[in-house]
Amino acid sequence: MKVAIQGEAGSFSHEAAKRMVPGCRIAPCARSAEVFDRLELGSVHAAVIPIENSLAGSVAEHFDLLLARKVFIQREYRLRIVHNLIAATGVKTGNIRRIYSHPVALDQCRDFLRKHPKIEATPFYDTAGSVKHVTESGLRDAAGIAGRQAAAVYKGRILAAGIEDDKRNFTRFFLIRKGRRIAHGANKTSIAFSLKNVPGPYSRH
Repeated sequence: MKVAIQGEAGSFSHEAAKRMVPGCRIAPCARSAEVFDRLELGSVHAAVIPIENSLAGSVAEHFDLLLARKVFIQREYRLRIVHNLIAATGVKTGNIRRIYSHPVALDQCRDFLRKHPKIEATPFYDTAGSVKHVTESGLRDAAGIAGRQAAAVYKGRILAAGIEDDKRNFTRFFLIRKGRRIAHGANKTSIAFSLKNVPGPYSRH
Protein backbone atom coordinates (compact mmCIF):
# COMPACT_ATOMS: atom_id res chain seq x y z
CA MET A 1 0.00 0.00 0.00
CA LYS A 2 1.25 3.50 -0.86
CA VAL A 3 0.68 6.11 1.85
CA ALA A 4 1.13 9.87 1.47
CA ILE A 5 2.55 11.95 4.32
CA GLN A 6 3.28 15.64 4.73
CA GLY A 7 7.00 16.20 5.17
CA GLU A 8 10.15 14.27 4.41
CA ALA A 9 10.81 10.57 4.77
CA GLY A 10 11.95 9.92 8.33
CA SER A 11 9.43 12.31 9.88
CA PHE A 12 7.08 11.48 12.74
CA SER A 13 4.31 11.10 10.15
CA HIS A 14 6.49 8.47 8.47
CA GLU A 15 6.86 6.62 11.76
CA ALA A 16 3.11 6.79 12.45
CA ALA A 17 2.32 5.51 8.94
CA LYS A 18 4.65 2.54 9.38
CA ARG A 19 2.98 1.66 12.68
CA MET A 20 -0.53 1.95 11.31
CA VAL A 21 0.17 0.28 7.97
CA PRO A 22 3.16 -2.09 8.37
CA GLY A 23 5.02 -2.63 5.12
CA CYS A 24 3.54 0.44 3.40
CA ARG A 25 5.44 2.54 0.86
CA ILE A 26 5.81 6.18 1.85
CA ALA A 27 5.05 9.06 -0.54
CA PRO A 28 6.47 12.26 0.99
CA CYS A 29 4.67 15.52 0.10
CA ALA A 30 5.92 19.07 0.54
CA ARG A 31 2.52 20.55 1.45
CA SER A 32 -0.52 19.29 3.30
CA ALA A 33 -2.80 20.15 0.36
CA GLU A 34 -0.65 17.89 -1.84
CA VAL A 35 -1.35 14.96 0.50
CA PHE A 36 -5.08 15.40 0.00
CA ASP A 37 -4.67 16.03 -3.74
CA ARG A 38 -2.80 12.77 -4.23
CA LEU A 39 -5.37 10.87 -2.18
CA GLU A 40 -8.31 12.26 -4.14
CA LEU A 41 -6.57 11.65 -7.49
CA GLY A 42 -5.87 8.04 -6.51
CA SER A 43 -2.07 8.15 -6.84
CA VAL A 44 -1.87 6.84 -3.25
CA HIS A 45 -4.10 4.39 -1.39
CA ALA A 46 -4.19 6.31 1.90
CA ALA A 47 -2.62 9.18 3.80
CA VAL A 48 -1.44 9.78 7.35
CA ILE A 49 -1.75 13.26 8.85
CA PRO A 50 -1.05 14.71 12.31
CA ILE A 51 -4.20 16.20 13.75
CA GLU A 52 -3.35 17.14 17.34
CA ASN A 53 -0.33 17.42 19.60
CA SER A 54 -0.73 17.19 23.37
CA LEU A 55 1.46 20.29 23.83
CA ALA A 56 1.13 22.36 20.65
CA GLY A 57 -2.59 21.74 20.13
CA SER A 58 -4.63 21.09 16.98
CA VAL A 59 -3.33 21.27 13.40
CA ALA A 60 -5.93 23.73 12.10
CA GLU A 61 -4.96 23.34 8.44
CA HIS A 62 -5.71 19.62 8.55
CA PHE A 63 -9.13 20.17 10.12
CA ASP A 64 -9.91 22.62 7.31
CA LEU A 65 -8.77 20.14 4.65
CA LEU A 66 -10.85 17.34 6.20
CA LEU A 67 -13.91 19.56 5.87
CA ALA A 68 -13.11 20.65 2.32
CA ARG A 69 -12.18 17.27 0.81
CA LYS A 70 -14.15 14.07 0.27
CA VAL A 71 -12.04 11.79 2.44
CA PHE A 72 -12.80 9.59 5.42
CA ILE A 73 -10.96 8.84 8.65
CA GLN A 74 -10.31 5.13 9.05
CA ARG A 75 -8.00 4.90 12.05
CA GLU A 76 -6.15 7.01 14.57
CA TYR A 77 -2.86 6.46 16.38
CA ARG A 78 -1.17 8.24 19.29
CA LEU A 79 2.58 8.45 18.77
CA ARG A 80 4.93 9.30 21.62
CA ILE A 81 7.16 12.12 20.33
CA VAL A 82 10.82 11.60 21.19
CA HIS A 83 13.19 14.29 19.95
CA ASN A 84 16.82 13.44 19.23
CA LEU A 85 19.88 15.51 18.36
CA ILE A 86 21.15 14.05 15.08
CA ALA A 87 24.27 14.98 13.11
CA ALA A 88 26.42 13.60 10.33
CA THR A 89 28.65 10.65 11.16
CA GLY A 90 31.85 11.73 12.91
CA VAL A 91 30.47 15.00 14.26
CA LYS A 92 30.67 15.42 18.03
CA THR A 93 28.38 17.40 20.31
CA GLY A 94 31.19 19.84 21.08
CA ASN A 95 31.40 20.75 17.39
CA ILE A 96 27.76 21.84 17.16
CA ARG A 97 27.13 25.55 16.69
CA ARG A 98 23.70 25.43 15.01
CA ILE A 99 20.66 23.24 15.51
CA TYR A 100 17.98 23.08 12.82
CA SER A 101 14.42 21.83 13.26
CA HIS A 102 10.76 22.68 12.92
CA PRO A 103 9.82 25.61 15.22
CA VAL A 104 7.48 23.39 17.28
CA ALA A 105 10.27 20.86 17.88
CA LEU A 106 12.70 23.61 18.91
CA ASP A 107 10.10 24.97 21.31
CA GLN A 108 9.67 21.50 22.84
CA CYS A 109 13.43 21.24 23.54
CA ARG A 110 13.96 24.55 25.32
CA ASP A 111 15.68 23.02 28.35
CA PHE A 112 18.30 21.36 26.16
CA LEU A 113 18.91 24.58 24.23
CA ARG A 114 19.11 26.55 27.47
CA LYS A 115 21.88 24.23 28.68
CA HIS A 116 23.82 24.89 25.46
CA PRO A 117 23.69 28.69 25.11
CA LYS A 118 26.47 28.80 22.49
CA ILE A 119 24.35 26.76 20.06
CA GLU A 120 22.06 28.78 17.77
CA ALA A 121 18.55 27.37 17.26
CA THR A 122 17.53 27.81 13.61
CA PRO A 123 13.92 27.18 12.49
CA PHE A 124 13.59 24.77 9.54
CA TYR A 125 10.60 23.56 7.51
CA ASP A 126 10.61 19.97 8.79
CA THR A 127 12.17 17.86 11.55
CA ALA A 128 13.36 15.07 9.26
CA GLY A 129 14.23 17.68 6.64
CA SER A 130 16.67 19.26 9.08
CA VAL A 131 18.54 15.97 9.44
CA LYS A 132 18.50 15.50 5.66
CA HIS A 133 20.00 18.99 5.30
CA VAL A 134 22.88 18.55 7.76
CA THR A 135 23.85 15.05 6.60
CA GLU A 136 23.54 15.53 2.84
CA SER A 137 25.29 18.92 3.03
CA GLY A 138 28.08 17.40 5.11
CA LEU A 139 27.81 20.10 7.78
CA ARG A 140 30.37 19.54 10.55
CA ASP A 141 29.10 22.23 12.94
CA ALA A 142 25.36 21.61 12.79
CA ALA A 143 22.73 19.08 13.81
CA GLY A 144 19.00 18.55 13.45
CA ILE A 145 16.31 17.66 15.97
CA ALA A 146 14.05 14.85 14.78
CA GLY A 147 12.80 11.35 15.48
CA ARG A 148 14.98 8.25 15.45
CA GLN A 149 13.57 7.29 12.04
CA ALA A 150 15.32 10.31 10.47
CA ALA A 151 18.72 9.09 11.65
CA ALA A 152 18.10 5.73 9.99
CA VAL A 153 16.84 7.22 6.71
CA TYR A 154 19.64 9.78 6.29
CA LYS A 155 22.43 7.77 7.94
CA GLY A 156 22.88 10.29 10.72
CA ARG A 157 24.24 9.73 14.20
CA ILE A 158 22.18 10.34 17.33
CA LEU A 159 24.26 12.49 19.66
CA ALA A 160 21.59 12.88 22.36
CA ALA A 161 18.32 10.96 22.65
CA GLY A 162 15.10 12.07 24.33
CA ILE A 163 15.94 15.77 24.61
CA GLU A 164 12.29 16.92 24.69
CA ASP A 165 11.23 18.81 27.83
CA ASP A 166 8.00 16.90 28.45
CA LYS A 167 8.01 13.10 28.30
CA ARG A 168 4.21 13.13 27.97
CA ASN A 169 4.43 14.54 24.46
CA PHE A 170 2.08 12.71 22.08
CA THR A 171 0.75 13.44 18.61
CA ARG A 172 -2.52 11.98 17.37
CA PHE A 173 -2.47 10.90 13.72
CA PHE A 174 -5.32 10.01 11.37
CA LEU A 175 -5.19 7.40 8.63
CA ILE A 176 -7.48 8.74 5.91
CA ARG A 177 -8.77 7.17 2.71
CA LYS A 178 -10.90 8.24 -0.23
CA GLY A 179 -13.56 5.58 0.27
CA ARG A 180 -15.63 4.98 3.38
CA ARG A 181 -14.29 1.79 4.94
CA ILE A 182 -14.89 0.64 8.49
CA ALA A 183 -11.80 -1.00 9.93
CA HIS A 184 -12.14 -4.24 11.88
CA GLY A 185 -12.60 -3.50 15.57
CA ALA A 186 -13.49 0.17 15.02
CA ASN A 187 -15.06 1.71 18.15
CA LYS A 188 -15.11 5.44 17.45
CA THR A 189 -16.96 7.76 15.07
CA SER A 190 -15.58 11.11 13.88
CA ILE A 191 -17.99 13.75 12.61
CA ALA A 192 -16.84 16.95 10.89
CA PHE A 193 -19.29 19.75 10.12
CA SER A 194 -19.37 23.48 9.55
CA LEU A 195 -21.88 26.19 10.49
CA LYS A 196 -22.79 29.49 8.91
CA ASN A 197 -21.04 32.48 10.45
CA VAL A 198 -24.07 34.54 11.51
CA PRO A 199 -24.95 36.47 14.67
CA GLY A 200 -26.71 34.37 17.29
CA PRO A 201 -30.08 35.21 18.85
CA TYR A 202 -30.24 37.32 21.98
CA SER A 203 -32.94 38.18 24.44
CA ARG A 204 -33.75 41.34 26.35
CA HIS A 205 -34.42 41.21 30.06
